[in-house]
Amino acid sequence: MTADEVAKLLGIGRATVYAWASARDCGVSVDAPAHYRFGERRVRWDRKDVMNWLQAQRRVA
Repeated sequence: MTADEVAKLLGIGRATVYAWASARDCGVSVDAPAHYRFGERRVRWDRKDVMNWLQAQRRVA
């Protein structure tokens, strides 16, 4: 998935998705879906990883 697709699915901004990826690349612990980096500029997410992360965010009252 692209950053735009992840952002749309989660209802957040594309900049937030890229910020999460950047933070993880720098070794910062961020509660965000895992990503793949291809070269310096291309970042992609596996739909299964995003959906699993989203399910883990679910809070039952």
